[in-house]
Amino acid sequence: GAGAVRGELTRACAAAFGCAKRVRTETAIGRAATSMASAAVQLASKVFDGLKGKTVLVVGAGEMGELAARHLQQAGATKLFITNRTLARAEALATEVGGVARPFEELFTLLGAADVVVCSTASPVPLFTRENVSAVGKGRKGRPLFMVDLAVPRDIDPGVGTLDWVHAYDVDDIQKFVADNAAARAEEAHKAGVLVAQEVARFVKERALREGMPVLARLRQRAEAIARTEVERTLTALGDGLTDKQRKSIEAMGRAIVNKLLHEPTSRLRAVGPEGEGNRLAGAAAELFGLLEAELEAADAASSSLAPVPQQVATGAKR
Repeated sequence: GAGAVRGELTRACAAAFGCAKRVRTETAIGRAATSMASAAVQLASKVFDGLKGKTVLVVGAGEMGELAARHLQQAGATKLFITNRTLARAEALATEVGGVARPFEELFTLLGAADVVVCSTASPVPLFTRENVSAVGKGRKGRPLFMVDLAVPRDIDPGVGTLDWVHAYDVDDIQKFVADNAAARAEEAHKAGVLVAQEVARFVKERALREGMPVLARLRQRAEAIARTEVERTLTALGDGLTDKQRKSIEAMGRAIVNKLLHEPTSRLRAVGPEGEGNRLAGAAAELFGLLEAELEAADAASSSLAPVPQQVATGAKR
């Protein structure tokens, strides 16, 4: 926004974004859930082979409920209901995630219509027992229900999981799932590290090449200027007796000498590797051919042609 990102910083950001995209594409590092809320949603997606068209109920609009609702939205849940003892909090969260807030008194009516339930309230006693969930099941006609309990203490009594049509998971189940995912993710992280190292090497090599190119350009300019001077001197010394073809041959010879002399250093600088090799070669070439001294002489010549600096300005500058 400030317009301050340009040059090397722009290229570094572009390289970082490109590297991230390659890691996401070529590894599975982002596909294994490692948080409780995301793991719960991933489990539900596996059970139902995706959440599109499923009715999802989030019970509790606290921090964990908010995280679960966001993951459910990202997973494609199209019918998302949120209930909370304080309706205003449910309404605020529903607005953020594109869901529908419902009063807490409708909890078991919502349960009867739900395919997935994620609980994370601060209730001191279980909200769902085998008896009240079983009562709701009579109108479901055997339709499966996936329930995840992220609350401590539990919102879902262990007896709920004994119902044939209910898939119930608690915090311990989710933590085991997260641990398994973390192990798989560690393997993918190793693969990602290799890719990152490759991209860093590529960036360093390209940067070294960019830094070497000005030296190549100055070196070629210097060599071509010398060649032109010597060709003109030779042509002048030979006088007007040369044919047009002979003059062109001499000019072509000057260019060929320049090209052949610069071919090897040009190839070396273009084939630079990481770890500063390009900078070393470019710096050596600039020093060997006096390119830096030539720039300083040109700068001195330019500054000497400027108007004298007033005495009071010069004195102030020294201070």
